[in-house]
Amino acid sequence: MQTLLHHPLFVPILVTLVIIAAFPLVAGYLVLVERKVLADFQVRLGPMRVGPHGLLQPLADALKLLLKEDIIPSGADKAIFWFAPVISTVTALTAFTVLPFAKAIYVADVNVGLLVVSAMAAVEFGHCARLADRLSPDPRMIMVCGCGGA
Repeated sequence: MQTLLHHPLFVPILVTLVIIAAFPLVAGYLVLVERKVLADFQVRLGPMRVGPHGLLQPLADALKLLLKEDIIPSGADKAIFWFAPVISTVTALTAFTVLPFAKAIYVADVNVGLLVVSAMAAVEFGHCARLADRLSPDPRMIMVCGCGGA
């Protein structure tokens, strides 16, 4: 155990796992705040059923999303349908590896951070365009992909 804590990759991997765990939670609770504010604009209570004052609503939403039935069109390539979200998630999270969060909290200290972020955006757009071209006969899907990648 002592050698594991002193391994040179231990801190970067730990920071990466914390980032991967924290960003979806932050996004979920920002959505909850948005829903509460919009409900206040409309003189409603907003989400209040799950947990005290609705604080467990993002977790309920995530569980609902994970348990939804996947509908894959009959003519579609199932491997691509499963792999496309993985590509998007990995490239988006890889772009965060070069961003320092504090002086001592960073995953990788590189001099070309902006280049890495640009490269990950290009990979994301390239895979999206290739998959859109392969999965849909509609030529406008590439334009939709460009809007979603921006």
